Order: sequence, then C-alpha cells, then structure tokens
Amino acid sequence: MRVLFLFLGLALGIATGFLRDAIPWVIALLIAAVIFLLSLKKKEAVWYGLSLLLGVGLGLLGRIPHAEGAIEYQGIVIRRSQNYVILWRPFFMVYCPCKENSFQLGDILNIQGNLEKISFATYESRFDFGAFLESNGVLYGFDYPRVEPRFLFPVRFRAIESAFLSKFSNETSSLLRSLLFSTQDDSETIAALREMNLLFLWSTSGLLCGRILDGIQGILRKACNTDKKADSWLLVIGTCYIPLGLRKVGIARALLVRLLRYLNTHSKLFPKKLISLEIISLSGIAILLISPFQVFQKGFLLGFGISLVFSLFGKVFERIENKKARKIASFALVQAIVLPLTMNETGRFHLLTPVFSLLTTPIALAFTVFGLFAFLIFPMVPVMNLLGENLSQFLRKLAELDVAISLPPWSKGFLVSYYVVLLIVLIACESGVPSLRRVPTGILVAAYLFSLLPIPPLFSQEVTFLNVGQGDAILVRDRSTAVLIDTGGTNQFDLATESLIPYLRKHRIYHLDCVIASHHDFDHIGAYESLASHFEVRSFVDDKGDFPLEIGTLRFENLNVFPADEENEASLVLKLDFMGQSWMFMGDAPVEIERQILSSGADVNCDVLKVGHHGSNTSSSMAWLVACSPSVAVISVGAKNHYGHPNAEVIERLESLGIEIRRTDEEGTIRYAKASVPWV
Repeated sequence: MRVLFLFLGLALGIATGFLRDAIPWVIALLIAAVIFLLSLKKKEAVWYGLSLLLGVGLGLLGRIPHAEGAIEYQGIVIRRSQNYVILWRPFFMVYCPCKENSFQLGDILNIQGNLEKISFATYESRFDFGAFLESNGVLYGFDYPRVEPRFLFPVRFRAIESAFLSKFSNETSSLLRSLLFSTQDDSETIAALREMNLLFLWSTSGLLCGRILDGIQGILRKACNTDKKADSWLLVIGTCYIPLGLRKVGIARALLVRLLRYLNTHSKLFPKKLISLEIISLSGIAILLISPFQVFQKGFLLGFGISLVFSLFGKVFERIENKKARKIASFALVQAIVLPLTMNETGRFHLLTPVFSLLTTPIALAFTVFGLFAFLIFPMVPVMNLLGENLSQFLRKLAELDVAISLPPWSKGFLVSYYVVLLIVLIACESGVPSLRRVPTGILVAAYLFSLLPIPPLFSQEVTFLNVGQGDAILVRDRSTAVLIDTGGTNQFDLATESLIPYLRKHRIYHLDCVIASHHDFDHIGAYESLASHFEVRSFVDDKGDFPLEIGTLRFENLNVFPADEENEASLVLKLDFMGQSWMFMGDAPVEIERQILSSGADVNCDVLKVGHHGSNTSSSMAWLVACSPSVAVISVGAKNHYGHPNAEVIERLESLGIEIRRTDEEGTIRYAKASVPWV
C-alpha cells in the first residue's frame, strides 16, 4: 500500500500546489483519515506526507512568475496542433501560435517575441482554451513571435502520417486518423461519435493499446518456448506505439506498466516482487515526475482511476462465477466511472451509450489492428477503404438511433461525492455489508433527482451578466420569471445554442418570459433569431413606447426617451429596483444621451451600473458617473478586442471615484444571486 499512497500523495500535492481550489486538499485529508483508520504503520503516513509535500512543490514550480516583454526563448516541442505549439524547458512551458506549422514532438525551436500571460476570448459554456493551457501548466505565451527551428527531429512522423492517410478515402482516413494518431477532423463520422459520447473509445488510448498488447501477448506465449521470450517480443512490438501516440498519457501508461511487469517478473531489479497495484502506482509516479501536469488530464484520471479500482477490488468480480456476468459487471463499473465526466463534457445523458460502447468496442479494436498492420507493414488500400466506409456508415446509423436527455452538469462537490459513494459501494461489496452500500447510494440518487427539479429557481433571484465576448447579454430572474436583456451576437459560432441555452438549462430555466433588445446592433441582439427558434421566448420588446415594462414583479423603466439619429443614441437605458439594489443597464447609450437624461432631472442613482458601450470613451462621462454614484461598475467586453475596450480613460474615471470594476473578459460570467421565498 505504501507505493499507492506515494502515488496518491504526489498527484494530490501537484493539484493543491498548482490549483487555487480546496477540493484537492479535502481529498488529501480524506486519504490521510483512511490511513489513520486503517491503523497502517507510521511509515505509510510519513511517506504519504513526504510525497504530498513533493507534489505541492512541483505544483508551485508551475506558478513561478516570469518577466514579461520582449525575450528570446528556446525550447522543445511537447505538444503540437495545426495553429500552435507548446514548448518546454525546465520549469517553464510556453504557448506559441504558429499557423499551419509542420513541427512535431521533439523539435527544438527558437522564439523571439513578446511574452505575456495567456489571455483568450472566452464565452459562457464554451471550451475555454486559456483554462485548457493552464491545466497543462502553461501560463505564458507569445504574441506574434518569430519562430526559427534549431533542431528538427530526423524522422518526420507528421509527413509519414499525412502520406499514409492520403492513400485512403475520406471516411477511412478520418477513422484511422482518430484511432492511430489521436487527431480528429470535422467529418460526419467523428461528429456522430462525439454526439454519442463514444469519441474517447475511438481515439488513440491506453484502453485500446492495452487490449491489443494483451491479445498479442497471448499469441506470443503460445508461439514462444518461454514466457520471458514472449514478453521480450511484446516490449519490442510495443515500441511501435511510441511514434503513434506516446504523447497520449494512456499509451505511456500502457507501455510503462508492461515494462515494469517485465522487469518485475524477469529481472532482479526489484528485491521484492510487486503486485499489480504497486506496478500501476509506480508507473503513475514515473509519469508525474516527468510531466506533473498530466494529473489534470481526463485521460490520466480515467486511465489510472479504472486501473487502480480493478486492482483494489478485483476480488469482487472473482466472486461472480458466471464468466459473462463477470464481464458485464466489469463493463458496468467502467461505465459508472466514465459516465459523469463524459456527461459533464456534453451536458447530455445518452441512454444508449453503454449499449453502443459494448457493441462497438470489439469493432474499434479490430479496425485498429487492421490500421496498425496497414501503417507498419502493408497499406491494403482497397480492403481498408471497404472496411472504413462501411464502418463509417454503420456508426452514423447508430447516431440516428441515439436517445439523449439534456441534463445540467454536476458541480465539483457533487462529482467528488459521487466517486466517494462509488468507492463506498465497492468497499461494501468487498466486505459484504449491504447496508453500507444502500444508504449512501440512496442518499446520492435522491439528492441528484431532487437537483434536477426546477425547484431552486423558485426560491432565488439573480442578475447575471453573461460572458458573450464582445457584446451584452444580461439575465434578470425573479424566481420563475426570467428576462433577458440583449442576447449578444457573433459570426464565429451559434451563440444561442452553444452559450445562452446551456447556461439557462444549467440553472433550470426552461423559458424566457421576455427578451428586451436595448438596440439592434448585432453584438447586442444578433443571437436572438437562433435563441427564439431553439428555446421558448414568450415575448420580445424593443420599443421605447413599451416602457415602463412590468413582467411579473419586475418593473423596468427606460430613461432614454429622446429622439435618436443613429442606433446607439436609440439604445434603451434601463433602470430596475431589484434584490434590494438599484440596477442601471446602459446598452450603448453615448455621452449625449447621458447629458440629456441628466438634464431631464431623472433619478439616475444606482448601486450597480452596467457600463455603457463596453467601456468605450463615447460613454460614461465623469458627470454621469458622479450622478449615478454606483458601488460597482460591470463592463461586458471581449478579451483583446480590436476596439480597445474598455478605454483607459473610462477605467481611470471609475477608479478615481472609488467604484469597484468587474469585467467579463477577466472574470467570465458575473452573477449576483440570493435566496428568496415567494411569501416574503
């Protein structure tokens, strides 16, 4: 058990040292409590504590600040995409944009450019590239760098890969690209796999690699005179996977585990023979010492999580006499471990995913074996095209049968609770105490079902400034009454289906009583058409004559009643008294409208001001800010926008008045909420 606690301590230490999150600390303390309750030797606790401290140190090293500005940097490519590379040198990784590059793992590049902390435009509910880089330990990047290769790896795997894939039809190459090289394109087949939550199964992974190597090992042991000879050949064959997917942590785990098993069985390196649990833990320690930030990757968590669970609780399955029942139970456990993470990724629960997974796993294995043969020995183009095209058609047909339910993502706390309960259930099965299994499971299921009911919105209120990039979208909700002021808009993707609707569903909002358009600029109302076609919107308001507007208990006043010559001048200026505070939503109203409102004698005093025109200096005059006298100013703005918003002069005015500044480009979605019961 000592090696296991070393591994767990190291992993949790890296997470606690690098992240600003209490959850890793809570888990670390729970494991410490387990060590105490199991009355293990004092050495176990000491080694666990030391590995935890080492992990914290490695995590903190990733947070070391570096001087920003013009620098020259030389590093090794450790990750490559079509439009960027990630470079490594000891204790300092950087992001470097390189459009349509042909670099690969192992190349050494020299970079000259301006180094700065990474910052990318983000949108509510969408993939956050900046957070992705941070989870890989990358906090700094270059802006428009000059890139010069210093050393290019002699064997150009990318060129070999491209030449190999070019031999096949689009459908076949799409599947081979995913299964052999772990890169996905935008084909219909890949989209179908993604929609069914099966893409993880049809990508280069430790699962496929491990099963293929196990099958080869079985054949070799029958063909060779000794197990040592068979296992030696297995290691040689396993090296073929290195150029295909060693950058994938699952491949590294599968190969490292088999190397350690070989050394454990056929050498005298280990004075005491290791059990499977120790071998898996040692491989995890090795990977984390080489690449600490793998601890944040889903492949690492799932791969080692599943391996450790089966090593710890293998006896539970050994008790099942029927071989088929044993396989079904093992499969069900894997699905129970994988399901929450895949569901959180898509926000949808696919009822048939377990069935599709069971059905297609053997097919994925078989096609991978054919693909490896085609890549390493002989391409078999007609055969591979026939198989690939029929397989693509089959997978797309399965996607048509898929049944999915949109469900809100699980919070971190609930996710941890789920895995704790799953662990308790396994311990109960191991120890044969049914009550230990039923009680926590019942509580967790009841809590989750209760959370799905639209009850929390009935007892709460909120004003939320949604992060829609360079635009405005403000949700005002009074219990079951929901109003959206503006929708935002972008030409890059469907903002309604990818940002707005996922947020609404996550917060149990299933209709909008009204959408108010402050004015008709695309960045304010461009997403409305899609929103209205995919979500229930009961009314739409964009006319000054509709104010004051009462929706439920909400009463919106429009202070801009003046004639307008252009769109921004026509922008509504809405005031709302709600949640014990006064709110002012400015739209894009310019300084001239501010002046006219002040001259009219309207009461503009407010607690929270949504700053006009995304912080442009065409709005937010000093006279207006003084008259409004807000405690907080919220700026809805996109990161690194080409307009230069928010303007430095506006920021200086706000700061000089002591007004707290909050920005969606820095914080993401900004939410003010409080509990509220209907009878109060």
